[in-house]
Amino acid sequence: MPPMPSNDEYFIAKAENDVHLAFAERQLPKKWIARENIDKMFDIFINKSKGYFHILGNQISGKTALLCQLYEVLIKRNRYAIIRFINLTSSSEYAHELWHNICMTLCALMGQDTELLIRSFHLSSTLAIFKSLLEKLNRPVFVLIDDVNLIKYGRVMSNLDQQFRKCLSNLVLICTTGQPQTIPFMHQQPILYELPDFTTDDIMQYIKLNIDDNTLNKRQMDEIQNIVEANNNNIIIAQLLLKQITDGINRPFVGDIDEYFCHTENYNGVLFVRTFAQLLTVTPYGLTTLEILDALTMSGELDSEITANSSLSLILHSVIDKLGCFIVEFICGNRLVYKWSHLFIINIARRRYLTNQSELIKAHGLIAHLFADVNNTHSICSLLPSPNEIPTFPRPLKQDDGTVNIRKVRNLWYHLLHTGNMDDLKRFALCHFEYIEACISACGIFLLLSIYEECCMQVLHHDIQV
Repeated sequence: MPPMPSNDEYFIAKAENDVHLAFAERQLPKKWIARENIDKMFDIFINKSKGYFHILGNQISGKTALLCQLYEVLIKRNRYAIIRFINLTSSSEYAHELWHNICMTLCALMGQDTELLIRSFHLSSTLAIFKSLLEKLNRPVFVLIDDVNLIKYGRVMSNLDQQFRKCLSNLVLICTTGQPQTIPFMHQQPILYELPDFTTDDIMQYIKLNIDDNTLNKRQMDEIQNIVEANNNNIIIAQLLLKQITDGINRPFVGDIDEYFCHTENYNGVLFVRTFAQLLTVTPYGLTTLEILDALTMSGELDSEITANSSLSLILHSVIDKLGCFIVEFICGNRLVYKWSHLFIINIARRRYLTNQSELIKAHGLIAHLFADVNNTHSICSLLPSPNEIPTFPRPLKQDDGTVNIRKVRNLWYHLLHTGNMDDLKRFALCHFEYIEACISACGIFLLLSIYEECCMQVLHHDIQV
């Protein structure tokens, strides 16, 4: 039996894989819409022993749900399957780190030694190891990647020595994408499957599958169908309608996302909803409710909407409930985090709530200040008052027991970078020894390499480039 990797390496890789597995389970459709073309495509994929496939579809074509459904079918059939969602975590963005984690997961499935892999930092060497792992297997490995077009290829860590001249004999690589493009190291062109748009019948079937019989009368069903048709059979509008049905709202259905945001603002306060939406929009990897609460508290702009008898926490959970069909919650690092469910929603929120560059920088600055936590050095509650005299939870880099604050490591650098303040970026992250040490020990050197890769690609700054 080969030796297991060291605890740190093993648990870092396992934690990353667990986040993607939990997200896949969370995104799995509760009710599957039967579509003949899609079902035939499933049968083709499941029975393949090798191949490179792209599933092409627009923002609201159901690509992610389809991939999650496919993954579940593969697992039930006892296939070797690995699934990844690009940009779900900070470790699933850059190619060198993404494929390194995929290889670590494959090693765990095969019971293989990871010594060579742990010393592989560049994409080329990692792919060579991936190829050698596949050659040891006499069964296919299914690798499913969502939003493959969003993978970043850094100038340093993702340089390729050579391409795979042909698809490996037992690799089934299935990717979703919003635009036709290939993975750089795949020499051959993918077999392309274009997802058809949802029809009105598809959407109405989806709604009926997700409500009890006799929940709606004919007039209500006709109203819903009219809304669906007016919105070009948008599945997100269907989810919005289902939210209103299950909530039992006694008013005409809202079939417009901007209008629904207005309803939420009227109920919970315009500034509160605006700030909440801004925070989620600038945070690609999600925030916990405690982080959102503290950021809202630190903003100092909500005093006019918060009365003595109101609770920030209650208002926040009311907003999350109201916008529930636009938000996805999942476990990351033993924390429940919230993020916008879809790029379609992100684009609407950005257009509505981040109308200029100063608002964008301000939102990033608020979260950067939250994680920088310059006033608190211990993991007990600080008694230092904020501007509105409400204390915020401390976020030191290391807790009193010596454990690293992983949320701080993964988020602080990103928001410092996007404030454009290079001095603070160096002071609190890139040139801060304790931060670098914490990053390597808790998240692995691969994340640190990705951080430097991103910073080098985003800014021209002497201290960062050298």
